[in-house]
Amino acid sequence: MSRLSYRYYSTHVYIADLKNKKASLETSVQRAQRDVEKLAEPQVALLGPVLKYQFSLFTFIDSFYCWVVESIQLSGKCFC
Repeated sequence: MSRLSYRYYSTHVYIADLKNKKASLETSVQRAQRDVEKLAEPQVALLGPVLKYQFSLFTFIDSFYCWVVESIQLSGKCFC
């Protein structure tokens, strides 16, 4: 095998290896994107109940605060 044909062959093999690596990386990226999308679905599904629970807690805290203020006003004592 002459020197020129050896270079051509080795370059050809190198290019083929790079194409294979590119295809492998593209497959890995697609798989990772699918995994990320699968992980995002449960988070979105849980967001509604979490917001409802958070709203109910804020409502409870607000009503408790109003009760404390009314109790202080009725007793006439200030704890400031």
